[in-house]
Amino acid sequence: MEFSLMQVFELQTLLAMFAGIVLGLFTGSTPGLTISMGMIIVLPLTFGLSPVTALAMLIGLYQAGMAGGSVSATLLNIPGTPAATATALDGYPLTRRGEPGRAIQMACTSSFLGGLIGLFFLVLVAPVLADVATQFGPVEQFSLILVGLTLIAGLSQGAMAKGCVSAVVGLMLATIGMDPMVGTPRFTFGSLELMGGLSWLPVMIGGFAIPEMLLAISAASHSPPSQIGALRIFKRISLADMKRAYRSILIGGLVGTGVGALPGANAPVAVFLSYDLARRRSKNSEEFGKGAIEGVAAPEAANNAVAGGAMIPLLTLGIPGDTVTAILLGAFTIQGFSPGPLFFFEHADLIYVIFLVFLVSNVLNLFTIFTLSPVLARLAFMPKGLVMPIIAAFCVVGSFLFRNNFIDVYVMVGAGLAAYFMRRHGYPFIPLILGMILGPQLEKNFRLSLILSSGDPLTFVTSPISVLILAFGFILLFTTLRRQRR
Repeated sequence: MEFSLMQVFELQTLLAMFAGIVLGLFTGSTPGLTISMGMIIVLPLTFGLSPVTALAMLIGLYQAGMAGGSVSATLLNIPGTPAATATALDGYPLTRRGEPGRAIQMACTSSFLGGLIGLFFLVLVAPVLADVATQFGPVEQFSLILVGLTLIAGLSQGAMAKGCVSAVVGLMLATIGMDPMVGTPRFTFGSLELMGGLSWLPVMIGGFAIPEMLLAISAASHSPPSQIGALRIFKRISLADMKRAYRSILIGGLVGTGVGALPGANAPVAVFLSYDLARRRSKNSEEFGKGAIEGVAAPEAANNAVAGGAMIPLLTLGIPGDTVTAILLGAFTIQGFSPGPLFFFEHADLIYVIFLVFLVSNVLNLFTIFTLSPVLARLAFMPKGLVMPIIAAFCVVGSFLFRNNFIDVYVMVGAGLAAYFMRRHGYPFIPLILGMILGPQLEKNFRLSLILSSGDPLTFVTSPISVLILAFGFILLFTTLRRQRR
């Protein structure tokens, strides 16, 4: 299948991109909903779409969701996403001063510029890294996936032991079904439905959606705050604001890209690090927390730059940097592609299409937020009693349609209840789902490495690249453990 840059500008692709952006803004700006939830709702709908159209919808949703959290954070001091918490520190004081429009426009503009910085480094770094990655064999790929999973487990919610337990459970679930090397059934208990293994999609849908629904049901309802009316006061950002904030935008873009490229690191880490660095470098540091325009610019630039940064390990190494890119990895799999070291050489035309999709969706996202921000402020406070049944219906239908197998619905419900239990007891769910997605690749490369080395386990420490990867992972884990003990 050949791809062309002009496919990005086809009507179907642009409409799908716009639909993804609108849904991303809604899920991002609505407290209790997440970008991941929006992605898993849309993912089953991409089955019948072309790869370009499907990726345009998901990437548009990703970028818009990252920026959408600033709407409720700025207007109502209720972050729509965890990453938007830093934006609320100065965005909400600007709203209380009667300048909500100025705050929203700075957030939108910073997100746009941060996304461009992330895209620039994606285009610049990704091909170079892909060229190096072609030297990776089964040994090197095993070490890379192992280190990535370990880092994700270690960095998830600051709970090293619980994160590792969650990742191991995911790896164990990935072994259910037919053995990929010899074709014998494993852990199927005589069930024909389990011969194909447990699908990651129903587990992902249930694991992310059902806990949110249960928490929404158990939470007390709150009446919409009165600050929505402040949208009528729409002071716009000025050239002076941009001159004052450009350093903060640059800091946020660079930090967001760098943090996003690290497996296991996520947007909240990037935004708070950017906020702190911008405050330290600002001549008006005493204004931070009181309505500083730089305090809005830095975290929002980092927020959207994370999207481009997280795509670097996904496209070049096949390792997702966060939950959303893990879902994108699943989307690539559905469309018949396997991101990794050879992806840039086997599907170079698709890579450049993805780059252009990032650019176009970033521009379209900017204009959409400017236009729809007043509407989004009101949508963010729709009754959960109306939203949650719709989400539940999407979950059931999406789980069933993946393989037309009703057992996937039961798997979805079971995974959701298990994820709710895990959340209540501090066990992160992200390592589990990534263990399921990456488990088959980990097992395949491990067994191939042993076959090629005649069963010698020392093969993993005799390859120079493998040793460097394992050493790098050990250093990062050691640093993480020391930081957690302080």
